[in-house]
Amino acid sequence: MLLRTIQKLFLITTFALVSNANALVINFDDLLNQGYGTVISNGYSGLNWSNFWGYDGASGTGSGYSAGTVSSPNVAFNGYGDPASFSSTAQFNLVSAYFTAAWNPGQITVLGLNSGTQLYSTTFSVVTTSPTLTSFNWSGINEVRFSTNFAQFAIDNLCLDGSCGTGPAAADTQSSMRYQASQLRSAFNTQTVAANFALNYDCNVFDAKGMCISAGGRYTTIDNPGINNSAAVVTLGYKVNPNIRIGAYLDQNINISKPTGIDIGNNTPLMGLYAVWNKEQSGLGYQVRLANTYQDKDVTQTRTVFDTSEAGSGKSSLQSQSYLAELSYAFQYEDKTLVRPYFGLRYSHLKQDGYTEATSTTVTDPLTVAALRDKSATALLGVKVQRSLTDKATLTGQLGLEQDVHHKVGNYAATDLNGSDLTAIAFNSNIKRTRPVASIGAFYDVTKTQRASATINYQQTPFQSTGSATAYFNYMIGF
Repeated sequence: MLLRTIQKLFLITTFALVSNANALVINFDDLLNQGYGTVISNGYSGLNWSNFWGYDGASGTGSGYSAGTVSSPNVAFNGYGDPASFSSTAQFNLVSAYFTAAWNPGQITVLGLNSGTQLYSTTFSVVTTSPTLTSFNWSGINEVRFSTNFAQFAIDNLCLDGSCGTGPAAADTQSSMRYQASQLRSAFNTQTVAANFALNYDCNVFDAKGMCISAGGRYTTIDNPGINNSAAVVTLGYKVNPNIRIGAYLDQNINISKPTGIDIGNNTPLMGLYAVWNKEQSGLGYQVRLANTYQDKDVTQTRTVFDTSEAGSGKSSLQSQSYLAELSYAFQYEDKTLVRPYFGLRYSHLKQDGYTEATSTTVTDPLTVAALRDKSATALLGVKVQRSLTDKATLTGQLGLEQDVHHKVGNYAATDLNGSDLTAIAFNSNIKRTRPVASIGAFYDVTKTQRASATINYQQTPFQSTGSATAYFNYMIGF
């Protein structure tokens, strides 16, 4: 008993102390780097070492050695990619450590033994781009063995005994939240731009049955943060009488890019209804247009790791609704130009449901993210123009402004299991309330009941320095 007590005291005096009086962390930073590494000798930090080397992580630029450096400058690694171990004559507790694949991702298997008898075993995956914090919480062992299915791995901040402060630092979690909020704006922008554009879908070529069908495709690109998506669009129209038409549309994403940490599902389409009243059968004079959209997308979010923060991941629903009421007046300018000034009001509501990140071996302190809302009422003002080139070909254009008369955006907020002091992040701290809209296009009447058209549209979003461009092509057939 006396010998064990002396050995334990020796370990405590030789290990680094971090945040807790009983927390013993080996960070390898006091090893002298010699070229391609330094063999860790028996007795370092009171342990016996087998095939572990110390290495200056900064020397491995572009590798997992550099990415896996939790405390500068050094990490340890398993020489030549072979099995490695450390042991002691006294029992200890293995709490946690940070692991990073040096060159290729793979799996590490760790065994905990006491006097040659295996008590614990675990296998986990590691990547080359960031360290993985693995919590063991193994007690009463005196040997730990490591093996891989790939090659070298880097290990840092090896924690024996105590709590070691292994949970993510609040400041690092805050950094990951701030970055995640900036990336999440891409999902909100995608929903907003698609809905705004869809409010103008129409099918207005009719024949004897008073029916119209349109099939087409849409491609949208948005910057800051960058995201793009393509969609198939189907629009139906029905002519109730010479002055009124109604219709519906579906806009189904086919492909959508994935900004860092954001995965937007393609499970349900954007859908909507519209109704148009014209005072004159010719389309001249006053026109009233009513339209709405609805969409519900699954969004999976995975936080980017900042130092000790964790790659927490969770899925929630992002719903959006929008409604448009627009009044316009069309008049003929000279013989070939139709001018239509317009004024409208649009209401939009986006809501992301709250969610809780999943717990795993690498996520020990998951966040519970609160629901997030974005509501706006916007006045629309502008002019639309059509210029006939031939009996069949017509150019189209639009120039307008959007002005928010009301816009309220919530905060990106979360809590963790540890009760850390996490500050809510303003999701849009500087709303751009006045935004330009412009488009140019053309349509070609193949026959009296068939029309091909194409449009390129530009619109800014309420987020500062964020713009979008949409290209849309469709083919209408009247029945």
